[in-house]
Amino acid sequence: MGENIINATFVSVWDGGIAIETECKINTNTRKVFDIISVEADVDVFERQYVVIDGQEYDVVCVDESGEVGEREYWFR
Repeated sequence: MGENIINATFVSVWDGGIAIETECKINTNTRKVFDIISVEADVDVFERQYVVIDGQEYDVVCVDESGEVGEREYWFR
């Protein structure tokens, strides 16, 4: 892996607190989250998503070409 690519944990929270954790990779220069491993789960209501890097949580947003990403956020398409 390149020096700016790290492994992290991607967490999506559903249905009043059910947290689903999977592996992902992050480009620390661009803050792009990619290679998110998907899992099957019987959940309905999405609440939030974030990544865990060195024990710290950072919000993750889905952006399109014109999307804005906050200073402490990470993103994916």
